[in-house]
Amino acid sequence: MKIAYYGGVFDPLHFGHLRSVEQVYETIKPDFLYFLPCHLPNNGKHPITLDEHRLDMLEIALGNTPYLIDERELFTENKNYT
Repeated sequence: MKIAYYGGVFDPLHFGHLRSVEQVYETIKPDFLYFLPCHLPNNGKHPITLDEHRLDMLEIALGNTPYLIDERELFTENKNYT
């Protein structure tokens, strides 16, 4: 089984994110491809948009796609390195 993760802040999610994932999906054909939004990125910059709103944007944008969302990094106070 192949599982792929695409981590990022997604603030905001844009076509470049979606196109990159599309290419990965078509190339390696994973069984599951997860978007992994982070709460606090390791570059020291804080996201402008609230976590809940970034999650909503992902849910709306990915609604009719085969992609999934892994929310685990949104609920940690640590910096994320994924």
